[in-house]
Amino acid sequence: MTETIFNRRFIPTIKPMMTYDQIVRIVGVPGIKVGEDPKASPPTVQYRWKGGRDSVLTIRLGKNKLIDATVLAPNKHTYLIRNTGEVADITQ
Repeated sequence: MTETIFNRRFIPTIKPMMTYDQIVRIVGVPGIKVGEDPKASPPTVQYRWKGGRDSVLTIRLGKNKLIDATVLAPNKHTYLIRNTGEVADITQ
């Protein structure tokens, strides 16, 4: 749990190819490992942070580099940060 609020203003701080350590420095606390896919190419690991105002950041890493991330913002919208840096609102 972190006091950081994952919202639209937070999203530009997450960049493609960032390392887990770089993201931890931005968020302020280590994430919780929530999954891994050793059969993916490259093998991937997922981490999640619960932030302030019921926001959530989930990242997927391959070779310790950010592949993509999703942000559940306090406005209940879900944003996907693609490996190109493009941000899409994927709210269902």
